[in-house]
Parts: sequence; structure tokens; C-alpha cells
Amino acid sequence: MAARLQIKANHPVKLHRAEKTSAGQGKVHYDPLGANARIATDSGILPFIMLDVEATHGMYLGYEWELGGFQVTAGSDPLDITASAHPITEKVTRASNEIFTIPSVYYGTYQGDIDDGSNCFKRWFWNHKITRSLHDNENEPWVEVCMQEVGGKGASSITGNTPQSIFDRLAATGAECVKMDFWDGTGNCWYTNRDWKYRPEVWPNGFDFAAKAHKAGLKASLYMGGTYNDCDLTTIAGRDAELAAVLTRYDQGWFDMWRTDLYTAPKEPIPQTYEGVTNFLYIQDHLIKNRPGYRYENCCNGGKYKGFAICRRMTFCTMNDIDQDPGMTRSTYYSNTYAINPVQLKSDIGPANDAYELRTHMLGSILSWAADNPIYRQHISLYKSKQRPILRGADVYHILPMADGINWDGLEYFNTGIRKGSIFLFKPSAKATDGDAKVIKLKGLDRSARYTLTFQERTNLNCVMTGTQLMDTGIAVTGMIGDRASEIIWIDGPAVTPPSP
Repeated sequence: MAARLQIKANHPVKLHRAEKTSAGQGKVHYDPLGANARIATDSGILPFIMLDVEATHGMYLGYEWELGGFQVTAGSDPLDITASAHPITEKVTRASNEIFTIPSVYYGTYQGDIDDGSNCFKRWFWNHKITRSLHDNENEPWVEVCMQEVGGKGASSITGNTPQSIFDRLAATGAECVKMDFWDGTGNCWYTNRDWKYRPEVWPNGFDFAAKAHKAGLKASLYMGGTYNDCDLTTIAGRDAELAAVLTRYDQGWFDMWRTDLYTAPKEPIPQTYEGVTNFLYIQDHLIKNRPGYRYENCCNGGKYKGFAICRRMTFCTMNDIDQDPGMTRSTYYSNTYAINPVQLKSDIGPANDAYELRTHMLGSILSWAADNPIYRQHISLYKSKQRPILRGADVYHILPMADGINWDGLEYFNTGIRKGSIFLFKPSAKATDGDAKVIKLKGLDRSARYTLTFQERTNLNCVMTGTQLMDTGIAVTGMIGDRASEIIWIDGPAVTPPSP
């Protein structure tokens, strides 16, 4: 046990938690704690819970590692609650004078509802804990695309014979990083066996993937999954062998960002035991400390690996392995953003051909298939100039229900540091219950301030409203006609009241 808190509530409590969701529909649980309640979570739940008192105040509890879960119990009086964190799942022995690491625990209280509690935590995490390279570089996270010819469907087509012009064209679209995944253009894994070595017959001029990317002004993300030569990451010898392999390849200029994954390997390709966690984090910490340009892309068979320890080290993670369903992706943004800053949650839906797809991409960090069309260039430019600055430290408000593939869904972002925000709205189906128009109530604004709202598409709806109007009355959004309708509303404010004539 890493922590045990005894809590006395003044009114009935609901326990809020969200599933990691590696693939498929996101899930959120929000259950009342009655007398003698007993609720336990496991590693499928994000390591963050909130105890909410009638949407007026509450407390949160989180821990850093991926393992274990929480136990929450109530006494015969349901207002007497005990919450404990159990991140270590096996017996661990240490000799005299050896170090035993207890994962860090986060806890705090908040005023407001679960969005307010979530944002209170995420704001603190962004300021003090999140990966410093991401926090300190305003042009990150990089816009990432699969390394392939434009129009590809996600399967890598790259070999040593891929011309420089392909890299140049991808850079011209506004993309900033190319990802080379498991497969190469021969239909095989790009490296032989498990040794992370390229095949000379496929790369006759040497492994120049990153060199060509850099020449085009792009960064390079390289997949090296499993463990190096199946080494055992529960051991120091395995840890050191893998670290040496990554360092060698980084120093040879093969990549800027290491992309890991989980597949069948004898031991710990992604940490699943106490020793595996400590050794994997050691590898990441060494790379971050000693190679300032190094970045980590967390791909673990979808989003199975989403703890705060890795959020302190990664740039972004694969969030959902369903790569062609925008609704599934948005449902995971809905659930995961209660715990994790959206800037670290990467869309992997793939297609990037229309506004509906691209606005889904823009809800966090971006990975798409290679595309080059006017709507792609427009939205990548919007992301880099408007949405990415908002995401970097944004509060998130779940202003509509989770995406279900039919009815309206959407999220509101507001960054108090720059006094700007965005509202992303989606109406997946013409069969939506609310039809083509809906009143949207915002959250988290200054009631006395005036805000300028600018619609990306439906500019006839542009307006200036007070925080009170936007939160209590709402803004009417009309003209969302047919299937796959979407809109972005940009929030600027507080607006300056013009002088009287």
C-alpha cells in the first residue's frame, strides 16, 4: 500500500474513475458510495479517482505507476470513507542498504464539480511534473504522420530507396515529425529478429531514415518494440543492455523519438512488475538526462500504458488502437482527459481527408496517415497556430455526453495562461436526437468578463457574450446539417468592452 486516507464527507459521495481503453469505446464510472460500499479497481483503470460531493466539492487521489489499483470503502455510515492506493502487486525483497521505491501518491481537494477537480490536478501536473521538454518547448508536441507516400493507409512503405522528395512533400504539408513503424516497404518488420538492426538489402546506403527526415526539416520517430534481443527488463543486466542499444542508435542519428510497443517477448517489453517498472523508468531517465534532444513516444498496443510516471517522461501516447473510427477516438479523449493532459493524448485515427476527421485529430496531439489536401493543410495550420497553444496547459470541460456515434458530442478547452479557448463540436449522424441545432452551455469562465466567440465555419454565429450568458443561457449552434457535421468555436477573452459612442 502506498497511501491510505480516511475521509469524512458532509454529504453523499460518488466515486469517479475512467478506464484506460486500449481499443474501443471509452468508459467512465461514476457510482454512489452507499453504506458498507466496497469498490476496487485494477490496472485497467487510470490511476486517478475522484470522490465527488454533489458536484460542489471533493477530493482526488492518484499514484504514479501502472500497476495495481485503488480500494474505496464506506462504513455503516456512508459518509465515513477510506481510500487506499495499492500500486505494488507482488512481494518485493531488498537486502540491507538496498533501495525500495514506493510510487509517489498525489492527493488534493477541490471546489466545484468533477471537471473542476480534474482541472485542478492537471494544471498542477502540467506546471510541475509533465515532461519538461514538452512543457518548455512551445512547438511541441510535433504533428506526426506515418512515413509513407501521400495517400497511404497506415502501412509503412519506406525503404532505403524512398526518395528525399517524399520527405520533402510531407514537410510541405505542415507536418513536423515522421514515424517509421514496425513494417517497412517490403512487408516485413524493418529490423531483423529482435536485434533492432536494419537489413542492408533494404537500406543499401545505410539507415538514412532520420537523415532524410532532418534534411526536410522533420523530426523522426522510430519504432523499436519489444525488448532489445529479448532481454529481461526485470534484471539489471537486461536494463543495461537495452539502454546501451537505445543510446547507440540515438547517437548514430537513427531517430529523435523512440516509439516502444508491447508484443510477445519473454520478459517486460512494457513494465508489468515492480522490477520492470523501476528498470524501464531508469532507462527513460538516463536518456532524458543525458540526451536533451531525446523524446519518447509511448505506444503500448493502444493505450494500455497511461500512468503518471510515464506522463512525466513521454511526449505523447497512443490513446486508442481503433485507427479508423473518429467516434471511438473522441470517446477516449472524453474519458482519459479526466486524468491526463490532452496534449499528451495522441489521436491515431489515421484518415485526414475531411474536417470531421481532422477536428477529431486536433483534440490532443496528432498522428495521421500521410495526406496532402487543402482541408488537411488548413487544419494542421490551425492546430499549430491556435489549438496547440491552447492545449499546452488547458483546462478541459466535458460539456456534452461522451461520443456514441449518433448524438452530439464535444469538449471545451480553456487556457487561463493565454486567455484563449476552443470548443470542438461533432454531430456524427443525421439521426441525432437534438437535430441540426443545439444550445451549448460552457464552463469555467469568469462570469463578469466578456468573451469573443469566433466560429471556424458558421461565421454568421460569431458573437460577444459574458461568462454568465455563456454558462447559464448558452450559445445556440445551428446549421449542423446531415452526417459528420462539426464545428470549432474559438474563444478569446475576456473581451475588452468597447467605449461608449
